[in-house]
Amino acid sequence: MSAKNDNVTLKLDGVVPFPDFATAISELNELLKSLCSEITGSAATVQWKVVELSASSAATTIQGTSDDPKDVPSILTAYSTVGQALEDNSEIPYSEEIRRHARSIASLVNGEITAIHFGTPRALHIVRKPPKREEKPVTVDAFGTIEGRIRTLSDRQSLKFTLYDNLFDAPVICYLSLDNADEAARLWRKRVVVEGLIRRNPKTGIPMQIRKIRAISELPSSNPGSYREARGALRNIANS
Repeated sequence: MSAKNDNVTLKLDGVVPFPDFATAISELNELLKSLCSEITGSAATVQWKVVELSASSAATTIQGTSDDPKDVPSILTAYSTVGQALEDNSEIPYSEEIRRHARSIASLVNGEITAIHFGTPRALHIVRKPPKREEKPVTVDAFGTIEGRIRTLSDRQSLKFTLYDNLFDAPVICYLSLDNADEAARLWRKRVVVEGLIRRNPKTGIPMQIRKIRAISELPSSNPGSYREARGALRNIANS
């Protein structure tokens, strides 16, 4: 039996033709590989295997394993973010490659297939309509700062690193320029504060991306209980 906290699920409701189910599984495989590449820097970092496959409900459960204990939870968080964006018909805050595979799965909702479920141990997002590319995404963008630890540096498609913010321990993709790439490399695995244009999930306030980075500065060790101040600040932002 697999641990329930390292699984992702995909389920199709309705009458599911076999070619559509095969497409969903293939695109799920590509989506997980793309998420792994973006979050950890390599598609081979996490290994995935099928632990449950139900033909009667057109559902599959995939288990991830990795040498780094943070890799799989990070991918699960990103997978959930993708599912929520599809459910809300909002912008998927990752690369075009990830968006392409995610939309391909969501586009299978066609009348016969009535809904698609994207599940993790912490969340379930249900897509009932195919994505509408022509609609402008709803996002919350504002300049500010995020504190966290730099884990992954990547020059694949664009210069970027993954920051794990102190409040949610969720991955935030930070896009670099040539001017600040060396500084990010010097601060790899260290606690930093990043200043730039922050894109947040409009419903939860959780940061997803930082662009137009103005500064990356190293932080001293945090004081016990300091996270309480950050939570209060987030509530103030949400209520403003």
